[in-house]
Amino acid sequence: GEFLDGLDLPLCYRYQEWCIAEREAMSQLRFRVLAALIARLEDVPTDALPYAYAFVAADPLSEAGHAAVVRLLGKMGRTNDALVHYERAHRIFEAELGAPPGEELKAARQALRPPPIAVARAAPSGAYGIWIDLLRSVQRQRPRHGLPSLLGPLLPELGGGEGGVGDRTQLFDAIVDVFYGLAADEPMGIALDDVQWLDDASASLLHYVARRTEAAPGLVIACAARSGEVEDN
Repeated sequence: GEFLDGLDLPLCYRYQEWCIAEREAMSQLRFRVLAALIARLEDVPTDALPYAYAFVAADPLSEAGHAAVVRLLGKMGRTNDALVHYERAHRIFEAELGAPPGEELKAARQALRPPPIAVARAAPSGAYGIWIDLLRSVQRQRPRHGLPSLLGPLLPELGGGEGGVGDRTQLFDAIVDVFYGLAADEPMGIALDDVQWLDDASASLLHYVARRTEAAPGLVIACAARSGEVEDN
């Protein structure tokens, strides 16, 4: 508990001022001790983890504390638990601070496993077929990142697509924004297979996305096709 917990004397101003200052000093000392224990026991994650949990219990908005939990769980081989904790911390930061985690927590998350790859395969089908599959694949992998209603013409479940594809540039820009946002949160790869089957609309979108995301950090787009079957697309 806090220093002199329950011994507040609000009418005794000097005492109360001293007590508040001492509580803050003791709290900071506690965090320094916990941080030192975590650092010293980093190579023995089973011993360090309780101190990391104590850190975030005392300060749920501590990025360093959450990063330590994710990192230690990863070292213990508990990748799923680490990912769950990362998602929980992400929600806390967005709810309480209105911002995503910083670089320290992102780095701990990225160290858990290689960046995710969203894969889609082209086939003789309707317009934008491969992109519809790709966006749904992304949504399954990264459910926290909701897709905008501007994609309704491709994904009816988002609503707003009753009139079909209207302003194509607006639709293309919305897709570019999705990939930029995903890559900003965590590096990712996009793999498009059998691109020799791309319909004209999908090919146009691929050219657009490739041009617009060429300088996007953390985003890699790879395409594969059967030799001898690629046409002008």
